[in-house]
Amino acid sequence: MLLRSLLVFGVFAPLALVAQPTRPSAPKDTGSHRSPSDTTQSLPAMRTVGTSGQAVNRQPGATTVITAAELRRQLPLTVNEMVRRSPGVHAVDEDGLGLRTNISVRGVDAARSGNMVLLEDGIPVVHAPYSEPATYFSPPVERMSGIEITKGASAILYGPQTTGGVINYLTAPPPTTRAANVRLMGSTNLLNGYADVGGSVFGVASRLSWTRKQVRDLRDVWAQVDDWTLKLTRALGDAQRLSLKAQYYQERTNQTYLGLTQSMLQRGQLGALAPDDRFVVRRPTLALFHDWSISPTWTLRTNAFTYLTARDNRRQDFARNTTSNARPSGFTGTIWGDTTVRGGAVFMRRTSGSRNRTISVAGTETRLSGTVETGAVHHELQLGARAIKEWYNSKFQIGRNATSSDSLTRDWEARLTNAGAAWLQDRIRFGRRFELSPGLRVENPNFSREVRRAQFGSRVADTLIRNTRSETVLIPALGATWLLPTVNAAPASLFANVHRGFAPFRVSEAIDNSGNVTALEPEKSWNYEAGVRTPLGRAVNVELTGFLLQFENQTVSASDLWGRTDELATGVANGGRTRNAGVESAVLLALSETALNVPVDIGARYTYTDARFTSDRIYQSGVTGVAPLNVNGKQLPYAPRHLFNTDITARTRGFETQLFVSYIGRQFGDRRNLETSSPDGQIGAVPAYTLVDLNTSYSLSLGNVPDVQLLLAVKNLLDETAVVSRRPQGIRLALPRQLMLGVRTAF
Repeated sequence: MLLRSLLVFGVFAPLALVAQPTRPSAPKDTGSHRSPSDTTQSLPAMRTVGTSGQAVNRQPGATTVITAAELRRQLPLTVNEMVRRSPGVHAVDEDGLGLRTNISVRGVDAARSGNMVLLEDGIPVVHAPYSEPATYFSPPVERMSGIEITKGASAILYGPQTTGGVINYLTAPPPTTRAANVRLMGSTNLLNGYADVGGSVFGVASRLSWTRKQVRDLRDVWAQVDDWTLKLTRALGDAQRLSLKAQYYQERTNQTYLGLTQSMLQRGQLGALAPDDRFVVRRPTLALFHDWSISPTWTLRTNAFTYLTARDNRRQDFARNTTSNARPSGFTGTIWGDTTVRGGAVFMRRTSGSRNRTISVAGTETRLSGTVETGAVHHELQLGARAIKEWYNSKFQIGRNATSSDSLTRDWEARLTNAGAAWLQDRIRFGRRFELSPGLRVENPNFSREVRRAQFGSRVADTLIRNTRSETVLIPALGATWLLPTVNAAPASLFANVHRGFAPFRVSEAIDNSGNVTALEPEKSWNYEAGVRTPLGRAVNVELTGFLLQFENQTVSASDLWGRTDELATGVANGGRTRNAGVESAVLLALSETALNVPVDIGARYTYTDARFTSDRIYQSGVTGVAPLNVNGKQLPYAPRHLFNTDITARTRGFETQLFVSYIGRQFGDRRNLETSSPDGQIGAVPAYTLVDLNTSYSLSLGNVPDVQLLLAVKNLLDETAVVSRRPQGIRLALPRQLMLGVRTAF
C-alpha cells in the first residue's frame, strides 16, 4: 500500500505542482540540485553526483566525474574511451566503433552493459530497464558535456540494477545567448562530425545538435549513424522551470555477430564473414522535465519520458564443421577458416534469419530533496517514486536468401512489464565532518510473456501461451563519510558503505516458451566498499578503494557455461554463489604545482579484481565425451584481474597533447578457464593487450572567429591486432589504427 501511494504521488504530483503559485526565493545548493534561476540554463533533470564543490568528496562510495574539458582533450571516438578513466571500469570494444556498449564494473558481466544503470540526463538508455536491460546502441560521445560514474550504495537511488554502478551521461545545456559549435574529424575510412546551434528567443533557451558518424570499408564493415537532439528550457517565474528534450537516433551497419575463427586470425584474414548482414536501429525519445524550488531548502524534480527502440537485425545463416566437412543444406560455396580441424571452419548458407524487436517505454519519476535540522543534527533527505511501463514485441523471420528480411515468421512473442519503485535516503551530518547515509529502495516489477507463434518440432504454428511473474524486493543501503581536515585547501574524506545488490530476472528465461515459470531467480548480492580520497600536497590527489561483491545467485550467460554460443546453450542461468573482491586506485599529478613548474598533468588508474565462483555448481555440457564440470573456484569469464591506464597531458604555446595508454589483463572466455583457443575462436583465454592513443589540438585565432582548433587524433597508435572478446560468435578485434585530422570551432 505504501509503494502504491508513493507511485500515485510520483505520477500526479507534477500536475498539481505546476498549478501552484511560484515563489521568488532560490534554493541554496545542497550538493544534489541546482536552482532553476541560475544564469546558465541547466537542462539535466538529475545529477547523480551533484554540482557543489564538495559533491564528490561527500559521496559515500567511489565516484568519478569526467568533465567537459576532459572530453574535449581526449577527442574520443567512442564513450568507451572515456569511461575507462574511472577505476574498476572495463569497457569491451566489440566493434571498435562504440556502436554496442559492453561495460563492466568490478568483474560483473559486461555483456550489453546489462548489469549497469545507464542514464542520459537521468533518462534510461537501455532498451527497457526491467525486461530488456541491454544496450544495442550508444549515445554519441560527441554531444556529451560530462559523465558521472558512481558505485556503491548510491545505486539504490536509481535502479533497478543496484550492483554494477550507475553511469549518467550529461548533455550540453541550451545557451542563454546565441552560440554555435562545429567539430569535424576524418580519416581514409571514417568521418566523425558534430554541429550545434542555440540561443534564447522569447525567454526559451534552445539547442539543436546533429551528430554524424560514417564508416566505409573498415575491414569490410560500413556504418552510418545520425543523431538529432533538440533541447528547450524556459523559466516559469523565479522558482520553476520547464524543459523539453526531443531526440532521434538512427543507425545502419553491416556489423555482424559472426567473429573470426582461430585460423583466420593466424592467417591475417580479418575481414567481415557475413557482409550482407544488417543491423538497423531507430530510436525516437521525448522527455519533459519540471523543476520547482519549493523553498530555499526544498526542491522537487519531475520528469516524464517515452522512447521507442526499433531494432532489426538480419544475419546470414551458417554451419560449423563440428562433426564433419559435409556441406550443409543451402550451402553458398563460401567457406571460412580451416576445414582440416574439427570446428575450425564456417560454411555460409543462402538463407538468413531476422531478429526484429520493437520496444516501447513510458515512465515518470519524481524526486523531492531538501534539508531538515533536528537540533544539532543536519539531514539532507531525498525521496522519490517511479512508474515505468514497457511493451516488447519480438519476431524471428526466416529469409529466403542472405539479403531477404521478410519471409516466414517462425517465432513471435510479446511482453508487458509494469514496474514501480520508491526510495528514501537520509544524509545525516553529525557535527561538521561525519555523515551517515541510510537508505531504502523498494522494487516491484510485474512481467507477462505471451508466445503467439512458435516452432513445435518440425511444424510452425500460431499459438497463445501466456503467463506472468512478479517480484517485490527491499533494497537497503548504509553509507558513511568522514570529511578529513583539508590539505592546502583541498578536500579529503574516508568513505564506506554496504548495500543490497539486485537485478530483476530476465522474463524470457523466467517464463519458458511453454508458459511455465522456471527456477530462474532475481540476482541478489551484498556489496561492500571502503576507501579514501585525499590530496598529498598541492600537486597530488589519490583515491584508493577496496570492494567486495558477494553474489548469492549471480545471473550468467548460459552460452558461457561451456564457452559456446550456438544451439547447445542459450539465454541466462543462475550461476550460484560468486565473489568479486579487489582494490581500485587513481592518482592525479599536476607538475605545474611542483617545483618543476611545467604544464604537464599525469593521471594513472589501476584495478585488481579477483572474481570467481565460490560454490559447487555442476554443469552438463550436452557434448558427447565432455565430462560434467564443477565451476567452484573458477574465475568468472571476461573479468580481467588487472586493469591499468594512464594519460599524460602537456600544454605549450597553443598546443595541447595527450598520450593515453590502456592495459587490459588476461581474461578467460568460458567458465572452464581454458587457456588454448578453440578452432572456432569462441572459447579460450583472451590475451592481455595494450592500446595507445595520441590526441593533439592547436589553438589559433582567425579574425572574427577567435576560437579555432586544429585537431589530430591517432587511435591505436601501435596498430595492435588485439583480441578484445570471443563473443558473441567468435573472435573480435580492436579497431585498427586510425589517423584522424580535423577542426573544431565555436562562434
